[in-house]
Amino acid sequence: MTKQTKDISYEMITWDAGVFSFKATEDLPAIAQEADLKLEVDNILMECFRKVDEWRLIEKEIDDFDLILLRNDDAVMKMGRHKLMKEEITILELVNGRNSVRDIIRKSRLGSFDVSKILYRLLSAKLIRKKISAVAL
Repeated sequence: MTKQTKDISYEMITWDAGVFSFKATEDLPAIAQEADLKLEVDNILMECFRKVDEWRLIEKEIDDFDLILLRNDDAVMKMGRHKLMKEEITILELVNGRNSVRDIIRKSRLGSFDVSKILYRLLSAKLIRKKISAVAL
């Protein structure tokens, strides 16, 4: 629930428009009292703003969630899968030349920011590349 709350907060921070408010209260619903996440709003906001800064860099490469990516199996083999983190391997397995970034996000269940960040790292390491679509003449 903590991760989900942070992910939702990040998504909310990126909205172009909308109205929301924070209300301090001692009378929390029973489900919130039971969860007792002990999250501090200022820490969540600082993390969200850090992600916004990171996203500016990521979106230079991943600017469309319909983008299709290809795995560079030779580069992966040369580097060695053992050097990749578990989440990177999960995402790498979903890069197959058919799945869009949107598909990878949905299938991995890691969240759009986390998946995009991993894809950015894999692109930078040349372990994956963008699929070039055919242009009609």
